[in-house]
Amino acid sequence: MVGANAFDARHFRAAHSRRLTRKPHASFADPLAATVAYEYAIEGTGLTDRAIRSISGPRVAFDVTSWCGNVLLVRAKFERDASFGIVVIAPATTETAQTDVTVIVNARRGRASALSNRLRVEIKRIAIRRMLLDDFASLNGLDYVHDGLKPGDEVLSGYLRWVRDAAQDSIRG
Repeated sequence: MVGANAFDARHFRAAHSRRLTRKPHASFADPLAATVAYEYAIEGTGLTDRAIRSISGPRVAFDVTSWCGNVLLVRAKFERDASFGIVVIAPATTETAQTDVTVIVNARRGRASALSNRLRVEIKRIAIRRMLLDDFASLNGLDYVHDGLKPGDEVLSGYLRWVRDAAQDSIRG
């Protein structure tokens, strides 16, 4: 379910104050990889969102490729810069009953000073951490119910079918 968040177009508005400016597009060209691409406007009023808009711009083209559901490659292209990330999801074990998520964030250096570049990357790291923490809080104890999908969840539905098919293929293979 952690990886599914990237494919859940409707949650960006409610959970993260992101307004979609282009309909999401998903592709499932590889049996082991699913990709989704969005464009959205950052409309939050909090300090982190205001800083992101000021430093990078108010709009972002965002794409995520999920490899087997537990490794996500993320690219966010803003008006003035870009960020890249890797999210590794280790399933819960019976000992811990927790899912471990490791996030690595990288950004291209700009023409600004080293201090300015460092500040920009740190603000983005904080923004990504805040987004993920919001998602984790809402996922805690969530039980997926298939009948819960609504119009607007077509990309999420495609992702869930892809995960199901990949799991069945791995069991057969």
